[in-house]
This record gives sequence, C-alpha cells and structure tokens, in this order.
Amino acid sequence: MKKSKFKGTIVIIILFILSLIFMTVGFARYNKTLNLGGTTTLKPDGKIYISGVTKGTHTNATSNPQVTQNGEVEFNLSFRTVNQQNQQYVAVFNITITNDSSYDYVYNIPNYTPTVTYGNQDYSRYIDFEITGISQGQKIPSKTSKTVTATFTFEDPQESKGTYTIGGSFSPDLSEDANARLIGEVDTTIVGDLRGNNELALFTIDVMNTYNVRKTFTIEASSDRFVTRNLDNTGTPQYEIAGNTTSQIFSFYLAKKDGAEYFVDREKVTILLVPTGETGKNADKVTVLVDVTQVYVDEIPPTISNVQASILNTNGSATVTWEGEDDTGGEISSFTIIAYRNGTEQTRQTVNGNLHTYTFTGLPEGNYYFTVFGTDASENHNAPDAGQIAGAQTTPGYACRSADIELKWRFSVTFDGGTRLSSNGPNYSMRGDNYTTTISVNANSANDYTLPTKTNVNITMGTGANQVTVTNFDYSTSTGVITINDPTIDDITIQTEARQNSWTCLVEGTKILLANGEYKNIEDITYIDLLKVYNHVKGGTTEVYPIWIEEGQTSNVYRKITFSDGAELKTVNHHCIFDVDQRKYVDVSNDDECKIGTRVYKLENDELKIVSVTNIEDIYEEVKYYNVISTIYYNIIANGLLTTENTSSLSNYYGFEDNAIYGENYYKILNAGELAYEDVKFIPHYLYKGLNLKNATFIIDTQFNPQFISNFVNAHTISPITYKGEMYFIVTTSEDKVNLLNFNNYLHKEGSTYQLPQEGAKYFIETSTNKEYKPGETIIVENSMHFKVIK
Repeated sequence: MKKSKFKGTIVIIILFILSLIFMTVGFARYNKTLNLGGTTTLKPDGKIYISGVTKGTHTNATSNPQVTQNGEVEFNLSFRTVNQQNQQYVAVFNITITNDSSYDYVYNIPNYTPTVTYGNQDYSRYIDFEITGISQGQKIPSKTSKTVTATFTFEDPQESKGTYTIGGSFSPDLSEDANARLIGEVDTTIVGDLRGNNELALFTIDVMNTYNVRKTFTIEASSDRFVTRNLDNTGTPQYEIAGNTTSQIFSFYLAKKDGAEYFVDREKVTILLVPTGETGKNADKVTVLVDVTQVYVDEIPPTISNVQASILNTNGSATVTWEGEDDTGGEISSFTIIAYRNGTEQTRQTVNGNLHTYTFTGLPEGNYYFTVFGTDASENHNAPDAGQIAGAQTTPGYACRSADIELKWRFSVTFDGGTRLSSNGPNYSMRGDNYTTTISVNANSANDYTLPTKTNVNITMGTGANQVTVTNFDYSTSTGVITINDPTIDDITIQTEARQNSWTCLVEGTKILLANGEYKNIEDITYIDLLKVYNHVKGGTTEVYPIWIEEGQTSNVYRKITFSDGAELKTVNHHCIFDVDQRKYVDVSNDDECKIGTRVYKLENDELKIVSVTNIEDIYEEVKYYNVISTIYYNIIANGLLTTENTSSLSNYYGFEDNAIYGENYYKILNAGELAYEDVKFIPHYLYKGLNLKNATFIIDTQFNPQFISNFVNAHTISPITYKGEMYFIVTTSEDKVNLLNFNNYLHKEGSTYQLPQEGAKYFIETSTNKEYKPGETIIVENSMHFKVIK
C-alpha cells in the first residue's frame, strides 16, 4: 500500500544564558541571561546567533533543516514507523552557534518539549529531545563558535503505523537580569525503576550557586504523570546551598502520580530547579521505567494526502493520484474519488484500497478539483460527513483535495508577424500534439527583410499573470519552420518580426581601439570614448567619437573568422571587413565575398598590415552582440582589423584606391549636390550630420533603405547623452584632458555654439571632416567633434 509523506515543522531557536562576568568575592557573578530553545527570534546582530544547521543520522525520518532570516532553526521533521516492537527512530542535527560579542556566554538547559501528532491524535509521550556536546554551565567564549548536537528519539507507538509530525514551541526569557543564578544539572546516567511495586526512584542533582549569599530551592518535576519527593517521602524536596558554591550534590525521589496512565515503558521526565521567589530552571531530564497501562482503540478514518490531478492527451481524460494510510497500519478497504467541476460535483468513483490512481474519461472542459476519502477495515470513514468532504483542503486529512486545475484539450493559436511575415499553421493546437507552422516573408518585403533569428521569435502561453514563455520549441532560420515540441497547456501566441537585411554587429568582448592606443570591449563603449579610426580621405589614423551605438541584443549563432596571424573576429549577420584585393568592404556573411584566402587590412602601430582569412566557422550558441559606428568614417578598429558595419558602409559607394583611401568617385559625389535633411528628416538631425548623409545623394537612387535607419534607431539605438529632454554632445581638442570625472565640462547642448580656444594653436583640424578652423572661431554643435591642435 502506498504511504504518504506527512510534512511537519518544528521550529527551535538555540539561545543561551548570556553571562558577562564581574568578579565578586570568591566567585564570578552573572548579569545577563538568554535562554536556549523555542520560537523566539535571535538575529545575527553582532552578539550570538545560529550560524548553521546540518543533518546527521536519520532513522526512518525526513527533514529539511535550515536557518531562517529571523535566526530560527526549522527542522521540518517527521518520523515514519513500521510498527515493530521496541523500535526507536532517531533524527540528529548539528547546530553551530557563533559568539561574535565581547562577552562570554554560559549554557543553560532549555525548557523545550517537542510535540508529536498523527492525524488528530497526540503522541507527544513517545518523543524525547536532547542536546549534547555541551554541559550545564559551560562557557562559549567571546569570538568563538560551538557546535552542539540536537537529537530527537521517537519510540514506535506500535498501535499506529504511519508518519508522525514533530512540532512544539517555547517562549524563552529574554530579559536582562542583574541578579546571580542558581544552576542545576541532574545525573542523566541514572535510570529509575517504578515498575511493579516500586514506588520511589532515587536521583541526584548537581547545583551551583553564583550568589554571594545562601539560597533555598526546591526540586520539582515538569510532568503531569510524576512528582518529586523528599528523601523521607514527606513532600517536595527543599534544600539550602551556601553562597559562591561551585558544586554540591543533592538527592531526591521521583514517584508516579495517582491515576496516571503510561503509553510507553520508558519515560523522560524534565526536572526543574526552583530558587525561592524565582521561576524554575531546567536541570535536564531523568529516565524512569514504568508499566504500560493504556490500550489503543481504532476509531480513526484513514488519512489521505498528496492528491494530484493531471491532464491526459486523450480528449476528456484526467488522472487523479493520491496517498493514504490507516492509523492502525491495517489495510484500507476502498478509496472514493469525487470530481468537482466549477465547484459542483460532476461524478464520483469508488476503487479498491490497494489502488492509488484513477483516470476519469469523458470530462467536459472546465475548472476542476478532485477530493479523495478512504474507508478502513473497521469501517471508519467520513462519507456520512458531507461537510467534511466538501470542505476538504489540500493538506493531509480524512478527506483531501487536489489543487485547482483547468481541464482543456484544444487551444487557440495566434500569429503576429507584423506586415512583413505570414504563417501557414492552423489556428488551433491539440494537447499532446506538436504544433508546427512555417513563417515566410511577404513578397512586398522580401528585398529588404529576412526571416528572424530564434531570439526574435517570442512564444507565450496564457495571458496576464498566468502567461508563461515557451522555450521548448525548434526553429529553422533557413526554412522558417517553428515546432512547439511539448503538449500545450494554454492558448498560444507566436510573436515575431522580420529581420532587416542590413543588421550587422560584433560579439560581446570584441576589442575596440581607442585614441590613446588602448583597447576597450565593444559592450563598454560610450559616446564619450574617443576612438582611433582609419582616415579614408587622407590615409593613416585619426580620432573621432562614436555617432551610433546600438543596444546589446542576443543571437543564437555567430560567425568566427580566423586570420593568418591568429587574430579572430566574431560577427553577427552582415558585418564588413576591408578586402585589400577588391579594394572595398566585404560582407563576412557572404560566402562569395569573404572566404578563406581573402586578404584584409589590420592596423599595427598606426600602419596597415595585410593578413588573410584562414578559417570561417558558424557557431550555434547564444551570444550578445553590439555595434558602434564612428562619425563620418563609419569604420572602427576591432581586434586590430579594419571593419565597418554594413548599414553605413556608404564608403563602398565612394570607391577606394590603394591603402583604403577614397577614390575619385568620392570627390564627384561631394560636388554632386547635397541631400537635403527634408529627404531624411525621419531620422535625428545628429545622424544626418554624423553619418555625412548630406553628401550621399546617391542613396535615393540605390537599394539603400534610409527608412530602416529610422526604424532601427527607434528600436535599438542608444541615444546620445540627454538632460531634461535635450541632447548633449562632447566637444574636445587634443589638448583637453578628459576623464570620467570631468567629461561633463565638455558637453554642449545640441544647437548651441562652441568657441575654439583663442590661444595656443595656429589652427585646428576637425578630425572627422579634416576641415581647418581658426583660433577663437565659433562652431554650431550638431554632433560630437574633436579638434586636433596645430601649433
């Protein structure tokens, strides 16, 4: 018969009697107290706290010990018995206490008694709890740690085979006490015998008095079944102890209370040391043997737990599973399973007691939960109690219910691909069947757009708070086939967008050359980083600021190109490198343009060096990628290589001569008239200036799509520095010492004027345009600029 796993929680906080020691005549005086045990919170506030708890030996026990944020220890402990005579079950925990205070702490035995429940019955008489590894009065010095052992010992009740939950609570005294203390500890090695005609059992207690004066006290039993007696058997033991006494042994008897009943043959009894006028202090437990007097009668129905409902792929079918056990350990005759739809009983079925699963068929769609109850061999059940069945909870009980579940087998599918993508898949999906659709680019967008990457395919199920993202789907970037592999659980939405042909980026970690000769990861480049780029007009290098920085995005594939000197470049989509032989930028994603043997330029010590492609590999793993475009020249030096991004590779329209210098066509275009901003005003004016679009009249008559720039800027481009809605650009000279602490001093609002220094230079060269300016000349700030000082 399948058994349940009842979960119980016991919370015990290990606290201590704190003693700051002040010397008095002949003995230390304790003036701070803190108890051990219970549910009171002790936070790790620099004093003393529980720093860890681990599991030790466990016999037929389950637990999940942990220290909570409040400083509590939660054991979550339960024992599962097998109904064997004299069987004991043990759970051991190691608890580490750290003393971070400036004081020494002194241990005192806790007033803690765990409880035990099974069903609605109390079995606390069968549990024993003990802390070892530390003795009464032992100190935990300042700035040290101490590990103690907490042991739970459970005696098999024999009449009830099942899972027993351990619990209990304790409220310690947390007040500061300026008085000294009486501390006592019984001899736990003595076992008393109160069986048969034995009326008294003799025990001893070791007492310490830290007062300077004589104190009186009594010895009492914290029990409703035992009492303490004087040695003359006349009443409660009462003694005196001299002041400043470190140790004195006293004796006392333990006797059974009249009419008490005993369920186990070995009892643990907590002994209290009670100073006159004070509350009792735990002096530990003594063990006594007794005769068992109580006989158990089964009147308890079976306990049901862990009721689970799952939906089968067959239309209308759902399976219910559960666990159940009888309090006597006997067989359960039958289980009854009830299906509730929208809160109303739909149907019920009774099955044999050796079954723990049942499948309903023909269920209409709706919101369901399922309740299970059992009947044992003694005919104990709760079937007549309709209220108890209807009110069943998901926690263990005589009737137990499942969580709410929506039974649904057919789901709608919605595809959203904008105006550029279409889907040929059905508008519904059946549970258990893989859903497949093929997306394609509409004919009117085929020239400029391609299928998205998997990263840009977003599949969700459900809506609102119940919406989940689907990750278990296949997608082909070449054919557009999307397959959702697992059975669906809710309505599906497939949302994606076509990918613009000109996307072009570099993988995270690519090194970008700065004006100072250092390299910086592309993901860390900002608009205040002065870049070293190649000057296609004059040759050699120059320094300019970025005009365009894209947000980081994710791709599930990238291309790794390896070169003859060992350099590597990792690209996503249509990034470009400069082909020495073709004298143009070539697309690394185009196998006809960029291939093994292609010779490209690499910059070393400000000189162009030729290296060749030795390997091209597409790697299918998720990466983040970024893009940076420099003002006017578009190119950047990435991992030492001369590169540009495809969208702004307007350079190829200008044409190149040797050493990557613009050819005659560049000057023809310059003299061909300007492209008015009105023709491209859907993009920001600073990009019109910084991308040199005024000299690119040819884009109107080419396949270049300026509209894409607008769309991409809005979706993916990091805006330049803004303050209160205004754009600011950095303007510097080669004499300026710019850093992260002072760059604000060089920011100028878009449209404002900047006056060049009037002294210290013969003239200035604006590095992106090569235009010369006189000292003191005023410039309108339309994008970031850098001026080289010529002395």
